[in-house]
Order: sequence, then structure tokens, then C-alpha cells
Amino acid sequence: MINFYEEILKRKEECFKLLEEWIKIPSVYNESTVDKDLPFGREVGKSLDWFEKLSIKDGFYVKNLEGYAVFAGYGVGEEYVCAFGHGDVVSAKEGWNTYPFMLNIIDGKAYGRGVVDDKGPILGCYMGLKIIKDLNLPVKN
Repeated sequence: MINFYEEILKRKEECFKLLEEWIKIPSVYNESTVDKDLPFGREVGKSLDWFEKLSIKDGFYVKNLEGYAVFAGYGVGEEYVCAFGHGDVVSAKEGWNTYPFMLNIIDGKAYGRGVVDDKGPILGCYMGLKIIKDLNLPVKN
């Protein structure tokens, strides 16, 4: 029987490394950098590009939806799994005790723009999908 907790722990360091990389992208919407290929601006585009490259490297089926979203899934035909989320963040207002676009672990808690909304949760789901894919588990509906 597969021990999913152990599988998660095997990937914990990788997940935090990826989160650290992604948090560094200040993916705040900037209207002045919007164009036909970057509908949410340059930095949000960099965030989508980062996720797309990661997903391709890990062997997922990937589709960039014209700069609006990146789809990464695993499976065949209608039998696939994927997760949804967003990789943009709200601009960092005053009051941060740490630099907001850097992952900081303080007293066992993670801080950084996107840690909770929504880069961290996306990576959690992504790592779950990666476990399913790496273990070659079948998916259904």
C-alpha cells in the first residue's frame, strides 16, 4: 500500500525550493505592461511562464491559454486530473516585517506574497499531481 504521507515528505524540500523561486516573481497586475500576449502584464506573464516551464519539465500535458492561464494535467482523454488556482498576487502594502517577494520561514511559519493566496496552495496541489504521475497511478473522471 502506498504511504502518501511518506511520498509528501520525500518532496517537501523540493516544494519549498519551488515556492521560494515562485515567490520571487512579483506577479502583480500592471496595466502599463499589458499587451496582446500579456493580458495581465509582464510580471503575471513571468509567473505563468515559470509554471508552464516547471510543468513541461515534470512531464505534464501543458497548454498555455493565450496568456490568461496555463493548464497542466495528467491522464488521457477525459480521464485526467488537474488543479486550478492563480499565480498573480496583490501588491504589497506597507506593514511587512520581511521583504514580501522572498520566502521567509520564521518560527515554522512561511511568509511571502503568494504563500497562502495562491502560489503555495497551487504548489501543494501540483505536488499531489506529481505524486500521482510519478507513481503511475490510474486516474478516472
